[in-house]
Amino acid sequence: MLTDDVGSFPIENKESLNEYFEIYDKILLKEDYSSYKFYNEVYTSFKLKLESGLDVICYPQLQNMYDQFLIPIKKYQEEPYLINEGRAIIVENEIVKRLSKEFYEETGKKLLLKVCVTGPIELYLKEFGNYMHKDLLENFARSVRRFIKNSIINERYAETYTISIDEPSIGYVDFLNISIDDITDIIDKAVKGFKNVQIHLHSLKVISPILNSEVKIIGCEFASNPINIELIKYEELEKYDKFLRAGIIRTDVDRMYAEIMSRKGKVSHEDYIEDLSIVKFRLNKIIEKFRDRVMFIGPDCGLRSFPNKIVAKAVLERVVEAKKHVWNIDKKTG
Repeated sequence: MLTDDVGSFPIENKESLNEYFEIYDKILLKEDYSSYKFYNEVYTSFKLKLESGLDVICYPQLQNMYDQFLIPIKKYQEEPYLINEGRAIIVENEIVKRLSKEFYEETGKKLLLKVCVTGPIELYLKEFGNYMHKDLLENFARSVRRFIKNSIINERYAETYTISIDEPSIGYVDFLNISIDDITDIIDKAVKGFKNVQIHLHSLKVISPILNSEVKIIGCEFASNPINIELIKYEELEKYDKFLRAGIIRTDVDRMYAEIMSRKGKVSHEDYIEDLSIVKFRLNKIIEKFRDRVMFIGPDCGLRSFPNKIVAKAVLERVVEAKKHVWNIDKKTG
């Protein structure tokens, strides 16, 4: 069982986001961009993730999850919504690639990395709504595949250990004009052939297209949406040879804020970090039900909405603490 994160992280200098697509083009032109403020944002964010003790680290996703992919897809399309293969890059991940040798030399440990890409169905929904045209969906899937392919690193000092497509609308939105089998086919066109493929969901209400897909690891929110633990069975995971990436700590910051205000009348940064006993209780419950089918644990979703980077790091550290507790229990009983 490994710890990882979904990707997004608080950004301190929000104006530096204006540099994102300028850096994108500089990377394509093989020009230096290390003096940009956004470069430093990625550096400091990744370093904090590394210091948190995570086993597998996603690049700090600082750009909007839709613009990050839709803008370059439309700018560099060779067919409608099919990006030119050589221009499909993720700026934050390219910066991490550049820095990974430096971080390896600092820690002495090979970096295990994660690549998160917004999924083809989610991108289509954002651009066109829920009436689906499969030919366009297929081009979105091919574009996603190109972003993934160009983001993978396999070096002595760093390895892309898992990739994930983000599809939070599956289970919440009714898709018109396509079938369950079509959803499976679109997902497979994006991820087939890659190793340790995750899908990030917010609900498990519609799970059959995922069970029948090439996705190996089903990620979902179990902390903020505990009903999800009842929507899938161990036997299903075993039958389809799937594993879980279980969210064990809440990231729904707006709802947490409202709850804390109602209870205390004020909110401090520390209030956003759930008590270790609560996180351990959730994890124990998940392991009790799904046992050896739990491959990854981490926060429910991304951490961008937390007040600052230090709070976000503390959330990651809490996940790492919870895993250590479970390991200690296993050693005592084993």
